[in-house]
Amino acid sequence: MPLQSEFVKRLQAARASFLEVVVVAVLLAFSVAVLATVAFEELGNIASLFLGLVLAAACFCYIVARNSRNRDYEAIATTAIIIERESNSLVRICGHEAIERMADYLDAGFAENPALLNQWQTQSLAGHALPADAPLPDTTGSRRILTEVAEYLVLETLSTHLSDFYRSREWDKGDLKVYRRGDIPDVLLSNRFLELFTREPMDRTGFFGPVESNIVMTSAPGRYFYRFELTLPSASRISRQADGRLLISSSQLDVYISVGFSYVNIPLAFIARYLKKKPIGMNSYGLRVTIAAHAHKVLRPRAKDWKYHAWLDAYMDNVREEFDFAAFLQRVGWDQIEATLVVASDDGRPWVNE
Repeated sequence: MPLQSEFVKRLQAARASFLEVVVVAVLLAFSVAVLATVAFEELGNIASLFLGLVLAAACFCYIVARNSRNRDYEAIATTAIIIERESNSLVRICGHEAIERMADYLDAGFAENPALLNQWQTQSLAGHALPADAPLPDTTGSRRILTEVAEYLVLETLSTHLSDFYRSREWDKGDLKVYRRGDIPDVLLSNRFLELFTREPMDRTGFFGPVESNIVMTSAPGRYFYRFELTLPSASRISRQADGRLLISSSQLDVYISVGFSYVNIPLAFIARYLKKKPIGMNSYGLRVTIAAHAHKVLRPRAKDWKYHAWLDAYMDNVREEFDFAAFLQRVGWDQIEATLVVASDDGRPWVNE
């Protein structure tokens, strides 16, 4: 079943609904004015004026409150991170595009920046056999690497999505601005994969000849280049918040993007049968992407202000479809596969304990 955010679409509908209600309210007020003439004769000038003001204020407040609800929306996608202990590597999940892309980015980053590989190895999530009284190993390096590579994936997806969205129709060029890596220094410097992969090829080893396309992978092991651009309404700002979240802000809308570790349920049968791995040799984690949106001026009367933000609904759906592990299991029909494995097994278990 396709995911439907429709956050911006609902905001546009609220704006249209507000204008319709205002028109109806004006006509209703005219009708009430006729009845008010009778009240004036009975109550007098001051009392009628006071009563009319109170009723008008109450109606207006009700209309605004009713159409200003649901100004916040949050899309969450949690994927499965499986680390093979023996090789200390991220296990690729065939058909799960986000994990396959993250594995490619890790290979490219490690090949070009040995310091990243050293952190991955010395501060590993793979786990080791330790005495009971030994301190827990420091996994800060690996956790940060996975968080940054997932954030880079989300940003590259956003870059492609925005380019496609604003190319698909005619826009007033003065209302748009293309933000490049030089326009977001605080974001760039806090994500090593973003800084590395978007750096010009002429400043890096392993690239041969001029680079003309926006995405390049060379024959040299692990070299990857992406020409990073974010096309947004011209008054937008992109920044890194103190809590680590990315903020894309405008006069109409704030969009927060964050990545962090979480819990995800990974069936043992999935590891044993789909990945063809021994569950006992794996460490599993959840990695969650959260996209939170807050609308400022839901009832602003200019329709064109909202059409420039219509990219958000499809982007939220794309991230959940590509990144969410539960959505992946549903897409491959895992429930049916697991039921078939149970029926076919001798002991009623869908996996073999090896």
